[in-house]
Amino acid sequence: MKKRVISLSLAVLLALLVLPVGSTAGGNLSNFTAVRTYAPGLFADVGDEWFAEYVQKAYEFGLIDGTSATTYSPKENLTIAQAIKLASCLHSIYYTGTAGSFSPDTPWYQPYVDYALSSGIISSPYPDYNVNATRAEFAVILAKALPDDALTAINTISNNQIPDVLISDPYGPAVYKLYRAGVLTGSDSDGTFYPDSYNPRRRRGDYRPHGRPVPAAKGLAAAAGA
Repeated sequence: MKKRVISLSLAVLLALLVLPVGSTAGGNLSNFTAVRTYAPGLFADVGDEWFAEYVQKAYEFGLIDGTSATTYSPKENLTIAQAIKLASCLHSIYYTGTAGSFSPDTPWYQPYVDYALSSGIISSPYPDYNVNATRAEFAVILAKALPDDALTAINTISNNQIPDVLISDPYGPAVYKLYRAGVLTGSDSDGTFYPDSYNPRRRRGDYRPHGRPVPAAKGLAAAAGA
């Protein structure tokens, strides 16, 4: 799993959405604008790594944070809680224009879980939010972050064309939706998804719609740190 193969993880490190600006009922992709500045060297463990650009954009859009004031922990895997935080922030920005309406709580992820439940991002509580999220689990959560109208198909991918994902799999519809929208491309030339693998934080920001136009200020990242 190399490159920014949309490991759907998190720094969710950006470069995630880059979708054409448009609006649907109650929401608008133009709501995604930078809300803070990423100072060079903010995260000592990001430096000039290949994913640095994505971390920067995800951070500026308010989609991710570091694991401390000076570290991002790019080698750590994305957890269920972090995936839900990312999806909730994406959903909130799309519909309200801000990702900052979540009040601190204990555990830290509870406001995001409550939001995700009430907005339909997740249908029921998870037994453990601190476990690592598989790529399949992340895809299911991410696919509900934005409405179908904001994730229109730009790729023609037949059902069951992805080598290791059937449309009938529990996560199949979400994975095919994201592949068709260009948010996911797979981890090799065959488009293999590896649904049971995990998502290093350095890849989370690299969920971007390959082939999408990149309008100004549209680079997004899917990276949500706790």
